[in-house]
Amino acid sequence: AQLLQTLRKYFGHEAFRGSQEEVILKLLQGNHVFYQERTGLGKSLVYQLPALLETPSKGRITLVISPLRSLMQNQVMQL
Repeated sequence: AQLLQTLRKYFGHEAFRGSQEEVILKLLQGNHVFYQERTGLGKSLVYQLPALLETPSKGRITLVISPLRSLMQNQVMQL
């Protein structure tokens, strides 16, 4: 329930795509995960959402550096 609430509140989505929820749950359990998915299926959510949930509860800061800007520029150049 908390995952869906966070998904709705911060990202505006009503449901997870593909295996996002499964991967996020594994990360929150402390497992290492290799997650490979094609462009546009929400890989960035898989590291951003756990950071929102884990950081405050453990008194830590999480810095998420996303290559999204570069990806968008590459896609525009290809068009």
